[in-house]
Formats: sequence, structure tokens, C-alpha cells
Amino acid sequence: MPATERCSRVWLLLIRGAVREGLYALALLTLTGAVASAEPVCPGTATLTVFVENLSGAPTIAVELDGELAADAATCAGSGATSYRETMTCTGSGVVRCGQLAALQPGTWVHRLSVTVTGSATQQQAQRLVLVAGSPAEVSNALVWTVYPQTFVVQAASAAELQARLDDATAYARENPGPALVIFSADAFPGARACPAADIPSAAAVLARRHAQSLQPGRHLGRLDRRRVLPRRPDRRRRPRS
Repeated sequence: MPATERCSRVWLLLIRGAVREGLYALALLTLTGAVASAEPVCPGTATLTVFVENLSGAPTIAVELDGELAADAATCAGSGATSYRETMTCTGSGVVRCGQLAALQPGTWVHRLSVTVTGSATQQQAQRLVLVAGSPAEVSNALVWTVYPQTFVVQAASAAELQARLDDATAYARENPGPALVIFSADAFPGARACPAADIPSAAAVLARRHAQSLQPGRHLGRLDRRRVLPRRPDRRRRPRS
């Protein structure tokens, strides 16, 4: 066999081997990608139980609730609902059970509340809560809202407006047994993540500074009663001794 023909056959075999290996590698990468991107299957759906700490003084309140699975939530493949909208009636004072929402997709959710107490501005708030799959007998997904007797809303991005609402809340708390809530309007603070600087005397100034980096539309500044200014979730961690 001529040397030229032998070389041609060798090159052909090499080319066929390279193509075959390339196809194998491509198939392996495709299979690996499919396995890596596959979501785990949900073991079931989640049930949310809604509670209210009713401080309003009203024997019965109607709370408007809505929520959706957070955009950044890590979830599983399932048929659970990814949003809800419901109005519940809550009867009684103190912590009372309002109802349940079933068949929800497990994962991190953003939950919202809207409620209006007679003589008060509308209280609108939001919070994140992870819902775990399982029956209510096995898993407790409890969402607790506090309904205040009086809510004051900061309607403009100015130090004067913030000062005025804090003064209103302080005056209310001095004259009434129940606490007051100060929140920021979602219309006046679209996408806001910090409140304007303000020279606010007394304990309210400390509270404003503590929350200045975490304020968002619909979130509240704090709760005021006759004794002291109370943030909703005080930091209970012990500080290291100096």
C-alpha cells in the first residue's frame, strides 16, 4: 500500500475518533447540566396559620392579607400556590387565631397586612417568613401580626414630617393606655432604604438611628407607649463586656 494512502487512512481514523469523543463529551455535559438544574420534588404543600395580637381595643377586626413566594426563594418542584389574597376576621383581644391558608408552595414568602382601626390611619406592614411543607399536625407555620390602636404614617421625605409624626405618636402614648405605631408611606418612599436625617431629641432619636439603615416602604419605625419607645423586634443578644 502506498505511503500516501496509509497516511490518509490514519488521518481518517484519527478524525473519526476525535468526533466520537467530542460527541461523548457533549452528551456527558448535557446530562450533567440537566441533573444539576433539576429541582427536588416537594414532599407536599405548606399550611400557613395566621395569628393577630389585637391591641386595638376592638372586639373584632378584619385584616386584609396577601403574599407571594419571594423572587429569591429557594424552593422545590410542586403544585402549591405561589401567591394568596385573603380577608380574615379575628375575634378577641390579645393573641387570637384568625385562620389558615392551605396548599402553599414551600419556601421564603413575603407576607403583607393591611388593617384599619376606627380613628386611626391604615396600618400596612410586610414581613418575610419561610413556609415548610407538611401537615399542620406535623409542621407549624405561624405568622403573627400585631394590630395597634393607633397608627401614624410619615407621608413625606422630610425631617419635619418625621418629627411631627413622632410627636403625634408620643402625645398619643402619653394620653392612652395602648401603644402607637409609626410607619413610612410606600407612596412617599418608593424603594427607600434609609430615612432622611433628622435632629430628634429623646429616645425616639435613638430608635430612628437604629432603624435608619433598614427602613423600607410599608415597614414601621417603632412602637411608642407611655413608658418608652419600643422597636418591634428588639435585639436581645448580649453585648460583649468591655
